[in-house]
Amino acid sequence: MLALSLSVAERLRGHVLTGFPWNVLGYALTSSDAMMQGASVLGIYGLTVVAIIAAAVPAIALSDARISGKWREAIMVSVALSLLPLLALAGWGSMRLAAPDVAAVAGVHLRLVQASIPQAEKMATASSAPEFRAPSVIDAKPSGRSRASTG
Repeated sequence: MLALSLSVAERLRGHVLTGFPWNVLGYALTSSDAMMQGASVLGIYGLTVVAIIAAAVPAIALSDARISGKWREAIMVSVALSLLPLLALAGWGSMRLAAPDVAAVAGVHLRLVQASIPQAEKMATASSAPEFRAPSVIDAKPSGRSRASTG
């Protein structure tokens, strides 16, 4: 319940309060390419749930061991339950990266843009900045390169 609640709070903080998710806890699991692949299925907020569970399981198991006195079992269970989702993510991500590349789709052109828009302009409802115009208007004037060379 804690992991789910914190993940929902991260989503609300990132999208309702600021309009962009910064420093989401799930980013802790994106340091390697294999671990990062989990975001394609779970999303960054799903990775947040996995990260919180993996971090919280040892604390929960060891607090139970303090009461019951079964330290050895608690350590074994906490290590296994913490590493299991992380190893599953890494294994699946490694298999996904080892798979053959997907072929290019004919007739599809892709352009990625990071506009570095100031927060005040981003949150304004009616902005005249070119970044907010329809994509067809922006795409009409490629920056110095022909369409054939952007491919």
